Amino acid sequence: MRRSRNSHFLQVVTILIVISLFPQTAKSQWLQDLRTNNYNSLTVQLWNAQEINETATSYKDGNKEVTQTQITFSVDRRQINQSVTKDGIKVESNVYSFNPRKQILGKTLRRSTNGTQWSFEKYIYAYQGSNLTSVNSVKITGELIYILVVKNDSLGTPIMVEQLSPDSTLIATEVCSIDKSKNKVSYQVKSAGGSIISTSEGRLVVKKTGKEKYNLHGDCYFFPRNDNPTDNIFCSVEFDYDSNGNWVKKEVYEGVVDSQGKLTDSTLVTAYKRKIKYIKQE
Repeated sequence: MRRSRNSHFLQVVTILIVISLFPQTAKSQWLQDLRTNNYNSLTVQLWNAQEINETATSYKDGNKEVTQTQITFSVDRRQINQSVTKDGIKVESNVYSFNPRKQILGKTLRRSTNGTQWSFEKYIYAYQGSNLTSVNSVKITGELIYILVVKNDSLGTPIMVEQLSPDSTLIATEVCSIDKSKNKVSYQVKSAGGSIISTSEGRLVVKKTGKEKYNLHGDCYFFPRNDNPTDNIFCSVEFDYDSNGNWVKKEVYEGVVDSQGKLTDSTLVTAYKRKIKYIKQE
């Protein structure tokens, strides 16, 4: 396989806290986030990790970008801290808390584009049984900014959100509609008056084409990229694993497939490296 690459120092800064208000928040697609398993997305598949340090190097569009992520877990695994650095500049500092069922209870997000000015978002989650019922967005002082009232389908999956002000005035609504025949899920955010603010679409599930290949760990290492209906690019992934069965190195290549089904003219697009520190077993 041919591998081509086409594609700060520490300083004392004054941190400016900026609260994200409705226009930015409404476009952030609450439902996509609420339908995501935050716990699983932050940890490894096998064994209990105590700390994960990941370096992702992207070569897309001819530009090299290095993203470093550190994730640490509390002793009871109910709090996860995440720090993200891009090209040597710290851009995220996040804290997640969970209940014993691994449902998210709180999320504090600090984001920056330049390492000096930071936005602050904090969310508090409430449940009835296993169903999420509301999310409160609060300021760094604890003052309520807005409330998200969540409605779920019969399986407990969020399908509608109403954004209310602290005095319960409707600000915006987001709904998702599912078209199983087209394997499509659509999200639409509307203002209190009913005008459309934003829309987006995604796949309901990633359907197999029959061209995918899996390794003995169950990871897919060869698959069509499928960025659009006419996309003829395939992806090939090379994995290295540690003794616990979690991947510690992953390289993603893109290229076209020849008549024998092999990737040709391949280009390295993203390379990942992970160092995983595990909890010592008694």
